Amino acid sequence: MKLFTLFFAQILFIVALMGNEPPLTNLKYWVLFSGGDARPMQLMVDKFNTSHKHINVKMKIIKWAEYYPTLNKNIHTKNAPDIAIVHASLLPWYVHQNALADLNPYEIPWKNFSPHLIQAIRFDQKHYALPLDMHPQVMYFNKKYLAQAHLLDKNGNPIIRSGIEGFVEFLQKLQKSLPPDVVAFSTPNDNVLNWWIWYSLYSQQKNGGYIVNNKAAINNKAGRKAFEFFYKMREAKVWNQEIHDEKGYNLFKFDKAATMITGVWTTWNFQQNKKLDFGVVEFPKLFEKSANFGDSHTFVILKSNDLSKQKASAEFIKWISENSYDWALSGQVPANLNVLKTEEFKKLPFRKVYVKSAHDMALYPKNLKLKECNDAMITILSDFLTSHDSVDDVMIKAEKRLNTEPLANLTP
Repeated sequence: MKLFTLFFAQILFIVALMGNEPPLTNLKYWVLFSGGDARPMQLMVDKFNTSHKHINVKMKIIKWAEYYPTLNKNIHTKNAPDIAIVHASLLPWYVHQNALADLNPYEIPWKNFSPHLIQAIRFDQKHYALPLDMHPQVMYFNKKYLAQAHLLDKNGNPIIRSGIEGFVEFLQKLQKSLPPDVVAFSTPNDNVLNWWIWYSLYSQQKNGGYIVNNKAAINNKAGRKAFEFFYKMREAKVWNQEIHDEKGYNLFKFDKAATMITGVWTTWNFQQNKKLDFGVVEFPKLFEKSANFGDSHTFVILKSNDLSKQKASAEFIKWISENSYDWALSGQVPANLNVLKTEEFKKLPFRKVYVKSAHDMALYPKNLKLKECNDAMITILSDFLTSHDSVDDVMIKAEKRLNTEPLANLTP
């Protein structure tokens, strides 16, 4: 009888303990990391789930090109995920749609993030996103090809004279020394990368801002100089017209290109070719100051009537932010300043260059017209590189397209 009583008491004790455990909260988390960077993110999600028995996060990967249309559609149909990744540059539209939860109630230590990023995610003193990373533009170079062209200095960095002419001359010298099947510059010219280069060069000069009084400010001295870069690259025939998106990355990765300008997230991809001996330097400084286009993947919590899910979502994004070293393996620069101070992060290759580049990032202005203007500029620049237009011609076309013709579809 005593044994039965003791056994029954133990059962009651276990049931009581189970009753005190918080209920399991299941969270849907959507990301656009459809390349190699999905792997470190899934690793972090798995670590979180293992260490947080009361929360289970299920990550869904949506292809980059389909991500925002899918997210936007599900927001409108009230079928949005609990947590999503949104670029800092696109936050104004989501805030305007009243789709995001204010993160102020969740005691996030904002002092652990660069004021530069805080400015991008704060609207009317409310914080609508938690920055995960900073991803600036940098220049990758093939050490073998630059050495053969005698274009490396004593520190092993590219020798590039200042100004547009200096950069074009550098590529021309490279091109002359390269095998016939190797290109000097493999940055794709038909997608967003051409626009990021333009915006980087625009930001290296004194300008009044890219969008002023709700109009794109491109017809000015800084805008003209940025267009001149594209003109001179075209006329010198150092930017191949047949390089498109994935091809550009593969040319560099598989030893068929000498240089490439793109984002730091490409690091992991290039490192997969163990035979590739490459280096990284900051985006070339061609004008008055160092600047490069940069953005940030941010966590957002979609508005919901289920406050317990919002609270659990906040717990998840805070934990990922504080443990984002794994994310750095993809090449991204963690936005959490405490992670940047760790010895394990500092030991990763190229990170001094990446952190300096992140410091010099030129973020986009907060404007609902931004995405439409950017998309128009991508097409304008791509056409310019394959045309016979002058700088004046493209300036007139760009001015008309961005500020005369209607840009009605203001969605990311």
